[in-house]
Amino acid sequence: MSLKNKIHFFSSLIPTYYVLRKGFFKKDSIPVLLYHDVTDHFYWSFSRATPELFKRQMKALSKKGYKSVSLDSVFETESKGLFFSLTFDDGFKSILNNVLPVLKEHGFIGSVFIVTAYMGKKSFWDVNIGGIYKTHMNWDDIFKLKDCGWEIGSHSHRHRDLTKISKTEVIDDINKSVTIMEKELGQKPKYFSYPFGRTNREVSEIVKSAGFHAAFTSYPDRNNVIERFAAGRRPVYLFDTSQDVIARVEKSTWKNIPYDIIGRSINFFAGGVGLVKEKLNL
Repeated sequence: MSLKNKIHFFSSLIPTYYVLRKGFFKKDSIPVLLYHDVTDHFYWSFSRATPELFKRQMKALSKKGYKSVSLDSVFETESKGLFFSLTFDDGFKSILNNVLPVLKEHGFIGSVFIVTAYMGKKSFWDVNIGGIYKTHMNWDDIFKLKDCGWEIGSHSHRHRDLTKISKTEVIDDINKSVTIMEKELGQKPKYFSYPFGRTNREVSEIVKSAGFHAAFTSYPDRNNVIERFAAGRRPVYLFDTSQDVIARVEKSTWKNIPYDIIGRSINFFAGGVGLVKEKLNL
């Protein structure tokens, strides 16, 4: 077998192995998009979008006739229409400045998962090349989103990888987040997003016991199973175009496979941030 044929052969094994392990997507499930930061500021991360790119993506979705729905709708029923849900992890200030006006323009709503220990502060929980930190929204900012119909969920208290700390620490972190959000917002959060998209059975059970209705990872263990406390999303990265985002929400069992393979690879390395944090006791 020639080198070229060997490359083609082994390249074909990747999607085959992926499908056997992760399965095809459920065609009638409501896709949940995941964004983090929407900013023109440069830093070493793919988990962001520029404001101009985000505008084009939302305009493309609106032009195609897509409508955004709440997280409640994601778990209520299978979808026969052009629906999707928008989520934003971390709660950066850019959401208020660069996201909210765009969503208002197209009649879309979103959900944001906040890190309660860093409200109004810099993202010192993060570890990145160059030590570039982003500003989190404060509680007044969150109320502006809430008044626009946004769902406000928890992204933990300190943004630690919950799979790398003790059970006692996980319980304490989650309970602090719930207590603070109930005090500030007047109600307990319904939805949870795992830091770094990482969870395991024990962590998911703790989140469930804390009273959450559901919890989101970045990528599900199985694409064709909607696990309420390990629900998958479809992350959008810096290199994704409007056409890529359309493909991410289209009702197809296979179109998301190449995006998912790339995204899982990126998320694998993102987990190193959590590991470094724990080693440095941040």
